[in-house]
Amino acid sequence: MLYASATRRSHGFSLLEVSLLLIIIAVMASTKLPRMGGSRQNGAVTVAAIAGEFDSAVRLARAQWFSNGHQGAAKIEGFADGEVWSGQRGWPISHRTAQAPSQVDARHCAKLWNGVMQSADAPRASVDKRGQWQAFVDSNGTCKYAAEIADMPHTISYNSRSGVVNYL
Repeated sequence: MLYASATRRSHGFSLLEVSLLLIIIAVMASTKLPRMGGSRQNGAVTVAAIAGEFDSAVRLARAQWFSNGHQGAAKIEGFADGEVWSGQRGWPISHRTAQAPSQVDARHCAKLWNGVMQSADAPRASVDKRGQWQAFVDSNGTCKYAAEIADMPHTISYNSRSGVVNYL
């Protein structure tokens, strides 16, 4: 004869226990997250995300240049507003100029940034302090973009000859 067991085994947590745990975690997270907003680490993450967005846009522009079958400097039709210029190797070098520049200066760097960063929320660059990122060119002809985020100076660099994007 089979008898029903008088003791009942527990097979996990009840719905009430899980709900209480989630509420406790949510309360703890809501009190800790606002304090992280101005941290230096958060600023570094922001810069990394912006540099990643810029790097992706540069690579997409070059991919479109290849897709168009271009060789040498040309307008990259089908990318952004069709006004981005590439250099000899297909990497973007300027935006909204009459022709591809033979030498990149700070103005071309700022125009390039604004031309490839197409999202509405993308930060803007300028040669003066009007944009969030200030564009300039170093002695090697590399575009540099400087900004102060979370009270720390940050720099994103872009080599239009190799397509390499770095950030500090």
